[in-house]
Amino acid sequence: MSTSFSTFAETRKGVSTLADLVNEMDTDQLIEFLWNEHLGLSRKNLNILKDQKVSGSDFLLLTEKKLLEPPYKLSGEQSSRIANYINNLKEHNSNLFTEGRFTVGNLEQTGTFNHQRNSFYFNQLYIDHGHLISTVLNGRRMGSNPVIVGSRPPPNDSLWNQDYNVTIKDRKPNMELAVSAVTIFLNKGPGIFVLIAGCGGYEPLIFRAVKHNWKIEIWFWSSGISSCFARKSFFYSLDNLYQYFTYVYGQDPTRKSYTLEITGEAVGKWENDEIMNCFVSSQLFARWYRKDRLTINYYFDNKVNLGKAINWMKSNHPEIDKMAVI
Repeated sequence: MSTSFSTFAETRKGVSTLADLVNEMDTDQLIEFLWNEHLGLSRKNLNILKDQKVSGSDFLLLTEKKLLEPPYKLSGEQSSRIANYINNLKEHNSNLFTEGRFTVGNLEQTGTFNHQRNSFYFNQLYIDHGHLISTVLNGRRMGSNPVIVGSRPPPNDSLWNQDYNVTIKDRKPNMELAVSAVTIFLNKGPGIFVLIAGCGGYEPLIFRAVKHNWKIEIWFWSSGISSCFARKSFFYSLDNLYQYFTYVYGQDPTRKSYTLEITGEAVGKWENDEIMNCFVSSQLFARWYRKDRLTINYYFDNKVNLGKAINWMKSNHPEIDKMAVI
């Protein structure tokens, strides 16, 4: 049975989005948040925002034009980068991403506590879409190329290193998307229609798939799934699988982790897939920080997991120039 696979990112009313959370941040919280988003902004650039006492609500009102002018006077590249990020926050709030930060924050009991949601929020958490698709497929063959609705995943996402082509669609009502899905239902089925979304707005596609005898799988975080699908037999929770496709990026703020530092020219070319494989192979939650172009710090909770990583690196990456526990 073939698997037609589509990945959807949605925003549902009543859910705190990333923009909502940024809106509540004070200046210090905002600067630390932006630094951990690894947007390619230097501390010097961020300090300009800090010196102007820009809060989260102020930040969301910034435009490229404002950033180019006094008192900010940022370069064109930096101004454009920040402005695009703000637009993405406002227009492309991925419920998959936001709910993931809440869910994993609670599971790991880490992050900042959001009183509106009565939940931890882990703002250093990221999703690798390539690993997410692999996790959901679990060895099954994909019958058609995946579709992502919403923001384009970053270049280092393992999604771009797979043997399939990815289509990016706007989140707004999209007739082309609907026609494409119906064409698959008519010409490539029946199979399994896999949807990664809280389901808001995708009910017509689901019902059309069922009408054409397709099986349905809906994968999402338990806290964000639409109530009408939460108890259905075709809903599968991502909650207990997060270690396979999410990762934490940023310096270890506690300084209590066991750190493995690896260095080398080969390391400079690594993207998410190469970095995460060390953790995924040992079923560990991925935490790392790229110290500089040729150096990556891996963080572990205990010496046993650190030892597993060292042995894995020696077996799988003999090209590493230097490996040290710091």
